[in-house]
Amino acid sequence: MTTPLLLILVSAVPLALTFAFAIRPLRPLAMAVLPLAPLLALVVALSAPMTVNLPWLGLGARFETVGLRADFLLFTTLLWSTAGAAAMIYIRDHPYRSRFCVLFLLSMAGNLGLVVAADAMSFYAFFAMMSLASWGLVLHERTEFSRFAGRTYIAFAVAGELALFAGFALAAASAGSTLLVEMAVADQPWLATALILLGFGIKLGVVPLHLWLPLAHAAAPAPASAVLSGAMIKAGLFGMAVVLPLGLVALPGPAIALIVCGALSILVAVLIGVTQTNPKAVLAYSSVGQMGLVATAIGVALAAPAAWPAIGTALALFAAHHAFAKAALFLGVPAFWSMRSAHQRILVLTALALAAAALAAAPWTSGALAKSEVSAALAAGPEDWSVWLYPILVAGSTGTTLLMTRFLVLLARQPEKTTMSRALALPWAATVVLAGAGLWLFPFEAGPLPTDPLSDLMPVAVGLALAAIVLALLRIGGIRAGEIPPGEILALFYRGSSRQSAIASLQLQQLNQSNRALLTRRIPEIGRYGGFALLCVAATLIVVGLVPLEPTLIGG
Repeated sequence: MTTPLLLILVSAVPLALTFAFAIRPLRPLAMAVLPLAPLLALVVALSAPMTVNLPWLGLGARFETVGLRADFLLFTTLLWSTAGAAAMIYIRDHPYRSRFCVLFLLSMAGNLGLVVAADAMSFYAFFAMMSLASWGLVLHERTEFSRFAGRTYIAFAVAGELALFAGFALAAASAGSTLLVEMAVADQPWLATALILLGFGIKLGVVPLHLWLPLAHAAAPAPASAVLSGAMIKAGLFGMAVVLPLGLVALPGPAIALIVCGALSILVAVLIGVTQTNPKAVLAYSSVGQMGLVATAIGVALAAPAAWPAIGTALALFAAHHAFAKAALFLGVPAFWSMRSAHQRILVLTALALAAAALAAAPWTSGALAKSEVSAALAAGPEDWSVWLYPILVAGSTGTTLLMTRFLVLLARQPEKTTMSRALALPWAATVVLAGAGLWLFPFEAGPLPTDPLSDLMPVAVGLALAAIVLALLRIGGIRAGEIPPGEILALFYRGSSRQSAIASLQLQQLNQSNRALLTRRIPEIGRYGGFALLCVAATLIVVGLVPLEPTLIGG
């Protein structure tokens, strides 16, 4: 029998485990039990809904597992546990494994904590913990590319945090409460809604706020990429679900903006994703497309409040499906690298093809179930919108099929890496099982598979046909396609910084010792001025949020 006090321990357990890494003799034991850190959250997720109030904490804290929170906590916990097991094998011999574990646990604590947090202060604290700790996961490999990806990630993360802080301040002031449910019910100022959408849109990774996502997912180690794509970007979806006035009032302006961004995300993900040469970058762009579908569904719910109950349930199912499938694909990359013989590699590719088929919503897969639930929920939206909402769903499945084909082709060409342990296949196999049957093995309110497999087969068949045509043009027609670097326009800064770094290194060799010392003294000023600039931006947003913005009637 569980007690509401266990809600407090959901994030407290991984937080407490981080202190074990400060004691060197305890580090091996801490690494061994790291995959078990989220299991208490699993017990809470499978228990009856519970609520605990802590009026003495901050401005009054509340934690609960009511509504969508239990479903999100369930798949998030399963994902962190399997990814944690893979991470301990992946970094077993890495010199910075203890640092990775601490950052992994902090990210886990933040992710689990924000799901059960029902007040703005607690939610924001856990959200910031997750975002900032995962920055270290992106930087873990310490390559030039990972440093550039880390700089891009933290820039977008800080921008999102500032937007959320200002939006939360406005919404809480309007509601007279920091409880998320009361903030959602209150009449939020338009600026608060815009800032909240901006902050969560960055985390969700929808176009044009997606530029950080392909870089971070490609640079991070595979287990970190699995939770980045499978769990952490879902914080954007979850935040919108619990903070926005979904199901209460129609917001046509934000609704149209989200739907347009969602459709663009699906299009951009395919056009740029197929040019990638890194399998993990292809998976990252597929996440951009999948989150575009999520943004479209949220937009429909903002336009038609009556459709939110069905859309909310469908999105929780879709989020779980995407989390399991994407974790299986990301963890499958090092699992494939670790295989020595041809038949082992073929077996891994076959299992990855099944996970890819599920992600593309092929017939008789969990993806087909999730897609049918979302499609049925969107049908409850405005009647005249169904004409172009269905093509968006079809385009999403077709584009995902094309990207998954590209991913499998690229991965099949990857050589084996003798430094990888074949033990990685064990946690990866668990994610494959979750991708195939997780929606039915656990209480996600999953219904039966769609009875019309032909409607699910058509987009997948079109995607396979397009992949075959592209492959034929590349191999037979002699057409050469150039790669669009991950991050698109940001790659110009990466290349520019690389050239400048090379020039600077040559010039530095010509400096005498005194000039080098002068340069060294100047470097800290950059960080100091950068921090001052961020404080100015934060102060500006807060001041703007405190100014009462009332609509002015012309002639009134």
